[in-house]
Amino acid sequence: TPDAPAAAMGAAACYAFWRWLRAPSMKWTLWAGMLLGLTQLCKLTWVFLYGLWPCLWLLNIVWKRFTQADADNGPVVRRECGQLLLMLFVSLWVLNNGYLFEDTGQPLGSFQFFSQALGGPTAQPGNTAGSNRFVGTILEHLPMPVPRNYIQGIDRVKFEYERGYPSYLRGVKRDGGWWYYYLYAMLVKMPVGTLVLLGISLGSLVVARRQPSGGRDVEWQNAPAACAAPLREARCRPRLKDELFLLAPAVGVIALVSSQTGFNHHLRYVLPAFPFLFIFAAGAMKIRSRRWRLLPVLCVLATIVSSLSVYPHSLSYFNEPSGGSINGWKHLDFSNVDWGQDLLLAKEWVDEHPHATPLYVQPSGFVSPADVGIVSTHPQPIRSAAADSNTNAISFPPGWYIIGLHRLVDPQLPVHQFLKREPDDTIGYSMRVYHVH
Repeated sequence: TPDAPAAAMGAAACYAFWRWLRAPSMKWTLWAGMLLGLTQLCKLTWVFLYGLWPCLWLLNIVWKRFTQADADNGPVVRRECGQLLLMLFVSLWVLNNGYLFEDTGQPLGSFQFFSQALGGPTAQPGNTAGSNRFVGTILEHLPMPVPRNYIQGIDRVKFEYERGYPSYLRGVKRDGGWWYYYLYAMLVKMPVGTLVLLGISLGSLVVARRQPSGGRDVEWQNAPAACAAPLREARCRPRLKDELFLLAPAVGVIALVSSQTGFNHHLRYVLPAFPFLFIFAAGAMKIRSRRWRLLPVLCVLATIVSSLSVYPHSLSYFNEPSGGSINGWKHLDFSNVDWGQDLLLAKEWVDEHPHATPLYVQPSGFVSPADVGIVSTHPQPIRSAAADSNTNAISFPPGWYIIGLHRLVDPQLPVHQFLKREPDDTIGYSMRVYHVH
């Protein structure tokens, strides 16, 4: 999946942009532009950077207006504005190179969209011809500076969210998702040590009173009397600007993904936010109290121990307060717990239990048991004449059943009733073994 590369590339791009904000130069202009273009090639989620970066630059201008003596230097602001435009141009050049400039510059009115966001009210699932809400507007003939497939990809993603899929959270499976899904998933899947580090860093940001690093800030003692008080306050309070610029991309990713509630399946969708959160968590090391200085070290060790305790089943990891990895299915589903990753371990279990016949294997994911050498048959549950979806009048033929948790938590599947039974064995944290006599 593209989430891990997008996380790494997004962090690199935002670092280059941050360096440019601190000391604008042609070097960091080009670096930030190239990395921004590569970030767009990794994952469409990062498209919001085209709006976030100009906003952060304007905020930086306002910040300097009240903290620096040379903030009113018009030529400096115009030069930075020119470099920012060059940065965005370079990013679009890199993005177009990734698509080999395929259909770049097409007018917006020539696209056929299938999402209602871009296609308008007539964009319905049954409308195979597509539509375009911009036809007949002043934007109809606006040439798009990006490849056609880049815009069509955004439309496709939006269409999938509008279409919606069944989602699972805390034992409830329903059509559509929850706005707080990813926040909840982070709370139950991130190690406790990491969560505590984030809390400590946030606390130090709120209550600490530390001097900022040197640089181009002027000393408030040498400032005119009219601005001495604001400068003194700016220099004595925590350096909010750098922390704000650090957290802005993370908040943007989480907010953008959380706003799409058509379905909730995978925590990995917010993975691009994690590098920024980890860097922010490093602020816990700024504790000056000797009494608490060892706490961040203990948090890091706790994270390592907790992570290694479930290795190599890291995909199914859940922290201890949530009940641990063995109870992760009570909170989340899909790739957060079971994506068919333990099928090879199931093959090892079958080889170690030759007496387990007849064998019925129902894994999750897209790999068949036969592809890994497991010989099994498909179970034929017997439903009584009075049975319906709300009863348990379903029996299964005798044998051994290896079932993925993604299937077990689905109330629409007959195997869901196995979830009420104690398993005879477990395979990793994503598959359960039942013996029906």
